[in-house]
Amino acid sequence: MVMLKGVTLKSTLKYNKEILGEKAVDSFIAQLDENSREVLSNIILDTSWYSIDPLISFTEFVFNTILGKNENALKKGAKYIAEKQVTGIHKPLLGVGTVENFVERINSINDRYYQGIQVKTEYVGTNKLKVIYRGFEKKHRLQEIITIAWWEAVFENLDAKNVSANITTTLTKDKGYFDFIVTWEKK
Repeated sequence: MVMLKGVTLKSTLKYNKEILGEKAVDSFIAQLDENSREVLSNIILDTSWYSIDPLISFTEFVFNTILGKNENALKKGAKYIAEKQVTGIHKPLLGVGTVENFVERINSINDRYYQGIQVKTEYVGTNKLKVIYRGFEKKHRLQEIITIAWWEAVFENLDAKNVSANITTTLTKDKGYFDFIVTWEKK
């Protein structure tokens, strides 16, 4: 089971409220399944672990109803949230550094905010990186878009420009992982 740290869940909801409005987010949460409503409506403790499923339910609701299943709109919103997190809760882990330093630290970052996920990175050329996320399930498919937005936001806040990330294996293939290629240029 994929778990995420409360601080990540809480900040994601906070930034969704900035984008969509607090009343709207509360209304959306009220329309979710009982477990998701219970988790997302109650106090979320920064250091506790929570199933990712309520957040995925919320994301699916927004994606299907508000965004009209528009993946680019989801990526734009996810990138906004990722940029806020990169300059906020994740800033101490990123520090001032290079893409290469970040890639070296990705497993410690992942371990701090996720359980049940393994991240593997492999350079496949100059300024070209293959990233594999194991542990997500087919039902977490929207997490691919969110993860790519996060990686792009991180790279753009380090020493990269013209960052692009593209899925090479999707969760819809039901292989227990997804992977993507990130390319960038040095600033």
